[in-house]
Amino acid sequence: MDTNSSHHHTPVTEMHQNSPPDQFTLQQRFRARPMDKQTARMTEMHMNARSVSAQEEFFRQPISRRSRLDPDQEEASEPRPSLIVPGMTVEDDRMTGGSQARSRLRTVFRRIRNTLQAVGGMKSRTNSDASPFGSQIRRDSASFATQHITVTIPQPQIDLTVDPMQLWHFRFRKEWVVDAAGDFYFYWLGLLSLAIVYNTTMVVPRAVFEELNHGAFRTVFFVLDYVCDFMYLVDIVMGMFCGYLEDGIPVQEPRKLMRRYFRSSQSKLDLLSLFPTDLVLPFTGISVPYMIVRINRVLKYHRFNQFYSLLESRTVYPDFARMLYLVLSFVGMIHLNACLYYYISEMAGLNSDGWVYPGEASWRINVLPNDSVSDLPMTNVNDTLGQKYLWSFLWSMQTLTLIGQIKQPEQEAEFLFVTLNFLVGILIFANIVGNVSRTIANMNMKMDNFRYRMDNVRNYCNLRKIDGELQERIVSYFEYQWMNARFVDEAEALRCLPDKLEAELATRVHLDTLMQVRIFQGVESGLLADLVLKLKLEIYSPGDYICRKGDIGKEMYIVKRGKLEVVADDGVTVFATLGEGSIFGEISILNIQGIRSGNRRTANVRSVGYSDLFQLSKGALWEALKEYPEAKRKMLNRGKQMLMKDHLLDEQAAALAEYRQQTFVDKVEHVEKGIDELQTRVAHLIAEEASSLAKLRSRVARLNELMRLEMSHCY
Repeated sequence: MDTNSSHHHTPVTEMHQNSPPDQFTLQQRFRARPMDKQTARMTEMHMNARSVSAQEEFFRQPISRRSRLDPDQEEASEPRPSLIVPGMTVEDDRMTGGSQARSRLRTVFRRIRNTLQAVGGMKSRTNSDASPFGSQIRRDSASFATQHITVTIPQPQIDLTVDPMQLWHFRFRKEWVVDAAGDFYFYWLGLLSLAIVYNTTMVVPRAVFEELNHGAFRTVFFVLDYVCDFMYLVDIVMGMFCGYLEDGIPVQEPRKLMRRYFRSSQSKLDLLSLFPTDLVLPFTGISVPYMIVRINRVLKYHRFNQFYSLLESRTVYPDFARMLYLVLSFVGMIHLNACLYYYISEMAGLNSDGWVYPGEASWRINVLPNDSVSDLPMTNVNDTLGQKYLWSFLWSMQTLTLIGQIKQPEQEAEFLFVTLNFLVGILIFANIVGNVSRTIANMNMKMDNFRYRMDNVRNYCNLRKIDGELQERIVSYFEYQWMNARFVDEAEALRCLPDKLEAELATRVHLDTLMQVRIFQGVESGLLADLVLKLKLEIYSPGDYICRKGDIGKEMYIVKRGKLEVVADDGVTVFATLGEGSIFGEISILNIQGIRSGNRRTANVRSVGYSDLFQLSKGALWEALKEYPEAKRKMLNRGKQMLMKDHLLDEQAAALAEYRQQTFVDKVEHVEKGIDELQTRVAHLIAEEASSLAKLRSRVARLNELMRLEMSHCY
């Protein structure tokens, strides 16, 4: 027992020599005494934590090293550290050690428990609140788990040796990609829609009326059929190479375009619509009218809907396009229903009862050339194609529109057909009424808005008892806006557009007008793009003064439409006439110092009739010039040259004002530089303060730790 103790424990003096200075000083201050229960418990917890740390270190090693490095074997091979804490003697250890068997049993049990806790990830550690090492062990295990979790994201294999633009044995060009928003695609859909309408409207009549399959009709329809089939085939190729956007980038690789097309439902419908049923089905022995086998060509109708959507978005008369589409759709339904009516009549027997064709038509009675009735039975075998179709179309229109009186059906199939016609007619009537009402409401929306504003102004004038000439001028102003389609708020109309598109649209409309101003010639395009967004349209009535002599100049004007006069103070003498494209007031918004007139208007400008003027304010110009100092310098120099040419600039006063302005700018720059240096110094002081506080906190924490150790040994 003594041998084991001497072998496994380090002498107290040796521990004192190997201890840190602070700990050694504490050991010298406290004399040795027998170890009490609290000290023994702390010693046991210290060994427990060391064993757990050894287990964690073992599981941190790679698998290849775990077989060579076992924490139990390593711990057994190494000399065990002493359980003696500072201030404990060897005699105290013998008194509290117990027997060797009990010590080994406790060690084995402790190792088993710690191993289970380390393998389980420290998820269910017992008495963690009581142990001062519980929270630290859990944090170490969690960090160990997160450090060894590797998430592998499969990356697509890209073969860099394959050219994405290579298609089979030739190289695909980017110019071959069809732009779905371009004019070519729109016109192609329009041409393809003609073929779709032909197949939709003529397949059923050719299967019903035999006259369309003989003579000249047969040759014409044969050519048209295969011309339309060829267009269907070309449209499949167009769909295969129709471009699209992927993450906002146009896709131009042919394989991607083809893959997207064949995965869409459009490709299935296109292939089914082009399937040669007119060549295949006759060999199957199915007893159907020959031309009805081409009914699969109608599956291409979705392309017609695409054309209509593009047409509605491109045309300047969308309401008219909707009405035309609605009327043509209704006429097409009447046409197909007429063909079905004649087919049912032919299957039931022409003239077999009062409901079937020809019903109440006058040509059902056989009349001889001399207007005498023949003795032949009533028949309709010799009716012309026009007679058959016109009566059937009339019957279909009366039925679907629910107007007129028709013969009552006499057979069950006839009752069923008429009932379906009534149901479809009700739906069509409701659709027509709804669409017509919405279209008329959209057409009258502008008029209603105009009348609403005009009535509000009139009510205000009546409330304030304003009558006479002023009220007449207000009414004339509204009438001018309505008659000339000027009742459009540009800011409100363009508010729904992104800033980039709004700027591009405004540049397209107003840039040419703005470039006519001499002070803006040669400046940066970015400045002009900013200024066109700041132009405001103003309308002046006849006799209105745009500006008067002596007014402070705050705006410049560009005449877009109308005629202006520069008149004297008496309002009679006319000095000049300004027409479309004329510009005035541009010098006043430059704030040039030294102008002899003191930046005031030098003449009276009056509108002769109704005039439309673009107005640019001084504040808007200088706000835009903040970002363009070079353009600002050019504009000021050009403005000074114009004033000097007209002898309107006092050069000495301008030079003095420029010197004062430059001196003031230098002072401001000096102050700004000083403020920047002061901010830098304050930032350094704040950083030094933060560093000092961190060091002070660290020292306080060390002192607290020393005090805690001192108090623990005292008690």
